[in-house]
Amino acid sequence: MVDTEVILMDEDERREYKASYTPTFLKTVSAFANYQGGTIFFGIDDTKQVIGIDDTNSLIERIEGAINDAITPRPDIKISVQEIRGKRVVALHVAPGDVAPYYYQNRTYKRSRAATVPVDAYELQRLTLGTTHRSWDSLDSLDDELTFNLLEEAFIEAVGIDTLDDNVMKTLGLLGKRGYNRAACLFSDTPDLDQGGIEVAQFGQSTSIFLHRESIGKVSLLTQYRRSLELFDQFFKEYEEVSGFYRVKRIQIPREAFRESLLNAIVHRDYGSRASIRIAAYSNRIEITSPGGLVDDISEEDYLDGRISSPRNPIIASVFHRLGLVERFATGIRRIREAYQVYGQYPLFDIREKNVTVILPVIDYHSVEQGLATYVVGDTGRVLSLFNRTETITRADVQALLKISATGAKRLLSTMVEDQLLTMEGKGPGVHYRRWRPYGHLS
Repeated sequence: MVDTEVILMDEDERREYKASYTPTFLKTVSAFANYQGGTIFFGIDDTKQVIGIDDTNSLIERIEGAINDAITPRPDIKISVQEIRGKRVVALHVAPGDVAPYYYQNRTYKRSRAATVPVDAYELQRLTLGTTHRSWDSLDSLDDELTFNLLEEAFIEAVGIDTLDDNVMKTLGLLGKRGYNRAACLFSDTPDLDQGGIEVAQFGQSTSIFLHRESIGKVSLLTQYRRSLELFDQFFKEYEEVSGFYRVKRIQIPREAFRESLLNAIVHRDYGSRASIRIAAYSNRIEITSPGGLVDDISEEDYLDGRISSPRNPIIASVFHRLGLVERFATGIRRIREAYQVYGQYPLFDIREKNVTVILPVIDYHSVEQGLATYVVGDTGRVLSLFNRTETITRADVQALLKISATGAKRLLSTMVEDQLLTMEGKGPGVHYRRWRPYGHLS
């Protein structure tokens, strides 16, 4: 007997209900095979009402025949009959495929929550690359007339080579039997690609006030990296402040934290997307947004733990590593956190389906000197990082960030109030939370 409560969950990326046979199920078979797999239950309607199937053998034959005739290539499937609430339903299990994309009527599909939708050209490219086990940066360049003066200078200085000849380019993985690849194009002096740029903006008191705007594109990745660092130094200059009887130097944002965030964005961004890396500088923070979510084999927990590395662009990552700019292992996230640890503050990592944003707060020295900025790790630290963008938070904000239940979020927030990390304001649905400040302290 199958656990009814487990089966009758809401429809999602890996589950769909069909009251009876309809050819539209083949779109969902394509979607499941293209990604993480899933199960279609026949005999249950979309309100989760169990209707049942009278002739299960006939339905199974019809499902198998339709898949054999209409899905190319044929996916790996398993069909079973299950009894739920005294009625028989047919469960079609579709395994994640090894040869995606899987087509139905010359189109291929994906799941978007509980819906099945066609794959666009950009997503189709990602599916194809995943099947061939090739990264975007390993694809052939469309331009063979490339120059590498800047890259050559960087390697002469970093590793002491005499010249950047073809043998060195082959060792770096930038040159193959068929010529240059797209990684080589991005490292060339004037890459002719729409992808790969960085958009930088510095805002005033509101997002409608621009103090500086700049597009860094059609130049080498090394130029993008160096120019972005120059702008950071311009936006967040060191300054001096009187503390007690002395004038002391202050930094606004740890430069190492920004440098690591920038390199992560350049190395791990999805270059198949035409979207640019976005650097947004505000009076109290800087945000670095990299196009493309996490790679398929890295979970959010893996990313935040900072101990597993699976670069989306291994050739680009290798070149930066050989230049001594990035570590081969996944130390970037830990370095960003460690740069803030001495100041008792916590950066925010906003991970979404199509992008990853790192938010680095300006250091609150008043809290540091008053002993109020205790560095906190784990879920508590992640909750505190929400204040890098806003003055108040809600239970729903914590649920969305940590992907936990309302009860779990409420319990964590209550503990943080008890530990004098937060203060609670309001009642009922209007309850919100602020960073704890002692009486008389002005933030």
